[in-house]
Amino acid sequence: MANAFKALSEDPNLKKVLGGILRVGNCLNAGVKNKERADGFYLDALAKASNIKGSDGRTIMQVVCA
Repeated sequence: MANAFKALSEDPNLKKVLGGILRVGNCLNAGVKNKERADGFYLDALAKASNIKGSDGRTIMQVVCA
């Protein structure tokens, strides 16, 4: 179990994907004045990354992985 966690925490591709999702989420949250700015996301929000679509029809996951 510790080996699996270490492998995931050091995986450069996983870091890029999570970093991309974080940047997109921060951009989406930045323009909302009546909400506090939240720099980060909950891991359960990753399930929604393949469902939320932009005006061009692409999902957040497609944008991040392109």
